[in-house]
Amino acid sequence: MFIVSAEGIDVVSYFKSLPSELMTEEVCLHCLSLDWYVIKHIPHSKQTTAMQVMALKACADAVFYIPEDDLDSVIECVAELK
Repeated sequence: MFIVSAEGIDVVSYFKSLPSELMTEEVCLHCLSLDWYVIKHIPHSKQTTAMQVMALKACADAVFYIPEDDLDSVIECVAELK
């Protein structure tokens, strides 16, 4: 397993270059912790509630990259955290 550092690296570009098989939940969560915009590049089929909540907590604009079917539950989870 490798760890991506935020220093000197464009996390979004790095993430976009990963082959699908390397986009594990752990890698996705780590990249999201460095840049919420990664959520745009995580296929909906691989997005978990934890990923969606993390992105939405970081920036309200993440709502545009979360599948509509998941929005109510994700927004509820974020509201409970406040």
